[in-house]
Amino acid sequence: TEGGGSMAVVSVDGVDKFTSITPDDDLKKICEAKAKEDPEMMPYFFLQSDDYITLKERATAHILSGAPGAPDGMATIDIAVEALKCAEYLTPMLQQALAA
Repeated sequence: TEGGGSMAVVSVDGVDKFTSITPDDDLKKICEAKAKEDPEMMPYFFLQSDDYITLKERATAHILSGAPGAPDGMATIDIAVEALKCAEYLTPMLQQALAA
């Protein structure tokens, strides 16, 4: 299955120190099996399916508990706004670094 994968690389002085790739081999096998079962489905749905289930379960449990605020580990609108501010701040610096 293609689509929805990602890679993160941390480099220090041009030397890669850490790399993370998703899907890993185990998840890729699961996604490929699901894609064979349902070839009409967009591939990234299979890749993100378990995360969405976890998100929905946490949100539902939190709502049913009557607890205030957001569920543990779940971003709020305020967190999203701050993330966008950070992205706007970093964008010109990253563009400059990539152009060098």
